[in-house]
Amino acid sequence: MKNWHSTFKRLLPLLPAAVLVLAGGCGDSADELVRRAHDEAAAGRWDQALAPAEQAVRKAPESVPALIMRALACEQNGKPDPALDSARQAVKLNPESFTAQYTLGRLYAQDPARRQDALTPLYKAAQLKPDDRNTRILLANVLTALNNYDQALPYLQELSRDPQLLASAGMQGIFGNYYFRKRNFRAANQAFTAAYNQSPRDPLTIYNAAVSRDFYYNRDQGRTAQQLYRQFLAIAESQPELAGLCEQVRARLARLAPAAR
Repeated sequence: MKNWHSTFKRLLPLLPAAVLVLAGGCGDSADELVRRAHDEAAAGRWDQALAPAEQAVRKAPESVPALIMRALACEQNGKPDPALDSARQAVKLNPESFTAQYTLGRLYAQDPARRQDALTPLYKAAQLKPDDRNTRILLANVLTALNNYDQALPYLQELSRDPQLLASAGMQGIFGNYYFRKRNFRAANQAFTAAYNQSPRDPLTIYNAAVSRDFYYNRDQGRTAQQLYRQFLAIAESQPELAGLCEQVRARLARLAPAAR
């Protein structure tokens, strides 16, 4: 089961409200373009948000809100490199912008090869807005993914003090990932099971629950892992972005089937 591990999940909002804190007056054409892009994005029409966001940056290349809006629109339209370029430029123009630092850190965090780069902007975002829960969640996730468990633990402990958050599938998934990477498969299994009970139709939550049972293996757990893998496939096979994971799951099921007999 080499390299068979849980997937890094994003649990964070895509469109920070602070994008609308604009530098110019309400009549500024770049500001209006940012607002138009924001409205399209808020309605889920990210494909329609990209053009006005890019126009806003061309009209006002030093507008941090325009750059952040372009970064988000590029991200949602499958353009990660332009998204990062815009976020980096926003941070360069205004290092004291929480939204710019947070966006840059979040974008870096999505790429396993760049997660180390996420820490500097995320630590800065946490300085600028110490009470922001999303930043702490993301720091906990990134530090865990980088195997910096001692640094991740204080964030996890702080987040666990919120009973409502602790009961959520997202928070249980974070704890599951933490324990899984520490090879405490019993605790990971408990956390991923709790996440699954909260969100039994989310494909990555199902996948994580299956993997944890697969590692925390005995005959009954092995049967349950196979059932969960099949449940994952039933939902995920219609989602093109999960095609690679589906292929891995089918291969894993083929290896598990003889053992189950």
